[in-house]
Amino acid sequence: MDFRLDNEQRLLCESARDMLSRECPPVRVKEIERSQPGYDTSLWRRVGSLGWLELAADHQALLESTLLCEELGRASAPVPFLSTALVARALQRSGGDAAERWLARLCSADAVGAVAITEHSARFDTAGVSAHVRSDGRGARLFGEKMFVADGEAADVLLVTALATDAAGSGMTLIAVDAGADGVERRAMATGPGVPAASVTLEGVSVSAADMLAPSEDGEAVVRQLLDDAAVLGSGLMLGHAAQLCDSAVGYAKVREQFGVPIGSFQAVQHRLADMATDVETLRALVYAAAWKRARRESDAELAAAVAKAWGAEALERVVTGAHQVLAGIGYTDDHDIQLHTRRAPWYAAAYGETRSHYHRAAGLLGL
Repeated sequence: MDFRLDNEQRLLCESARDMLSRECPPVRVKEIERSQPGYDTSLWRRVGSLGWLELAADHQALLESTLLCEELGRASAPVPFLSTALVARALQRSGGDAAERWLARLCSADAVGAVAITEHSARFDTAGVSAHVRSDGRGARLFGEKMFVADGEAADVLLVTALATDAAGSGMTLIAVDAGADGVERRAMATGPGVPAASVTLEGVSVSAADMLAPSEDGEAVVRQLLDDAAVLGSGLMLGHAAQLCDSAVGYAKVREQFGVPIGSFQAVQHRLADMATDVETLRALVYAAAWKRARRESDAELAAAVAKAWGAEALERVVTGAHQVLAGIGYTDDHDIQLHTRRAPWYAAAYGETRSHYHRAAGLLGL
């Protein structure tokens, strides 16, 4: 397979990088981290006006959406793109009243979406879900508590996994919940600057059949689709962070002198930089392949997504370590920009399934 980008895809990357370099320099990212609502509202509107979220909702444009995630990762862009894109893609697949209500607003960046899966078990899959829909004289009510909801405080709509009982029996379902509805309480979690996260308490939130994106018998498959989307797009963000870290380390090695020569002339430093570049390019191949296969519904698309996310998390950790070894002490200070990527790396490595869970899934798909 030839994963070289065509002219339109290269132009998309170049235009995205150019816009982000102008409107989202590192100094701006640091300002936003210390402000509320925790994301750059003007940049978010710009993302909507450029049609990036409409592209993200298009199943066949998953590779292009992944390229945008790569550029957003490079810039450490403080916008809720991944969370909103995942909600938009799920609504696009399901259709119905929930999509009619929310999809256009999400695609224009007039609203923010968030995915609420994880609970106290800290699992990003359905096995740890205890939130449930209970029917009483007032209708169906949603109860539960979700943790580590990325962009949860800023969200207008939450996609919530819950156990439900309907005419087909009991099972998992995915519910579109208005974040401003009665019974929804959100609290910021102390996850540090970078990716704002919240806990969400759901206490008797009224839900209707129109809010449910999947009946209970299809819920597991619908959530699995959502998690596969997250694996691919999240890996795109990790690729962007890794690529920028590698570029920063190379640039620093060219100008930092020791013993009267640039440290990049030392073989040990060259070896470290070569290892980092190898990790970045291998990750790029895995991510592009996963996006390409998923967009075309290839038979091994799920396997490709799991491998990209699992291996990508390990590669990003190695690149982070390598960058800090090259830059030494200055890389740990707020004066240098690589700390923007370092602080985000653990979040994206763990979000929507940590390394072990994705390797376990890959092994299962291979029949091991």
